[in-house]
Amino acid sequence: NVVPNKVVYDLVLKSHTRSSAKGSNEHVSALLDRIKKDPNISSDDLSQIFDSHELPQRSNNDYCHGEIKQSSTNPILKSYKKMFHAHLKKRTTNGAEAAAALLHEMEDKYASGENDYRPDIYMFNTVMNAWQQCELSNTDKSISPSKKAEDLLDYVCKKREEGVECLGPNDLTFSICLHSWCKSSRRDAPKHAENILRRKIESSKENCDIVVSSMDWNSAIAKWREDPTLGPDRARKLFIEMNQRYIDSRDERSAPNVVTVNTLLDVYAKSKGEKSAEEAE
Repeated sequence: NVVPNKVVYDLVLKSHTRSSAKGSNEHVSALLDRIKKDPNISSDDLSQIFDSHELPQRSNNDYCHGEIKQSSTNPILKSYKKMFHAHLKKRTTNGAEAAAALLHEMEDKYASGENDYRPDIYMFNTVMNAWQQCELSNTDKSISPSKKAEDLLDYVCKKREEGVECLGPNDLTFSICLHSWCKSSRRDAPKHAENILRRKIESSKENCDIVVSSMDWNSAIAKWREDPTLGPDRARKLFIEMNQRYIDSRDERSAPNVVTVNTLLDVYAKSKGEKSAEEAE
């Protein structure tokens, strides 16, 4: 007389989504399919199970949170949101890889005709953010979390060019990738950070919702302090460009500020150039 009910399913789902064990994603996916097919689970029970895996709300001004913000009523997506969030909180490469595997699983299911599993840009942002979150703690030199994040940016840009509108990169997509490179210890990280900044600038010309903020500029300028040879010149040019763009647009969101000046001075302070002190003054 014992049959699984919604409480049982909910508890098992929670156990797997919180687990870091290998194969957790596969267990969750199989359990989701089982719940959908269980005749003892009503549509109301199904909604309640998935609703219990809803993500907590976050502030809209948290530029790197990577939160899935769509107000979907799809119970499957609600459950996946919880799983993505659980992997994000781990702040490890294993967590990021698990989140990426989950995203690929959704893409495969959607490609096979299961429309309920269609991922959108907010899910890609979440996986990118999982890579960003583990950049500082990563000790495996064979893995570059920032490169993984940039690969996802390249992927969604390509999808947008192919006409997949729901995967068009947004403001957060570029910011996550930019700030991930700013955390990277790779020698070429400053060049990558500036490259992402320039890609965001170009995209902002076509999408008014994409804003190159003062923080974006400041982060790219600050990263050049890690290159005492090329850094001062590249940082100075970015500062001049930032100032000129502000003069042209008068957009206060991208205006140079005291952090910008201090950041540029810090680049000069770490430079080996003979004229760095003079230029800083």
